[in-house]
Amino acid sequence: MNGIVRWSSIRSSGTHVGYAVGLILATGSVSLLSYWLGDADFTAWDWRLPFLFNVVLVALMIRSSLVESPEFVEAVERDDRGFAMIRCFSPW
Repeated sequence: MNGIVRWSSIRSSGTHVGYAVGLILATGSVSLLSYWLGDADFTAWDWRLPFLFNVVLVALMIRSSLVESPEFVEAVERDDRGFAMIRCFSPW
């Protein structure tokens, strides 16, 4: 119990630190894009680039947390990826 109480303040501060780091990264990326590409181009369409980067980043985070099925891992070890995909998605 002491270990949990001792580190609870550090673990609970993660949301506040994450907010600050995210705000700094977002402001920095938008500022750099605006500086490199110019204000006219940035207001036309370049403001979308940080959002696209975020989509890719979130997709990579989700993909890295997924666990492969045992059948697929077995097929990759045998170097039989095509058959594993058919077997994973077939209903029989």
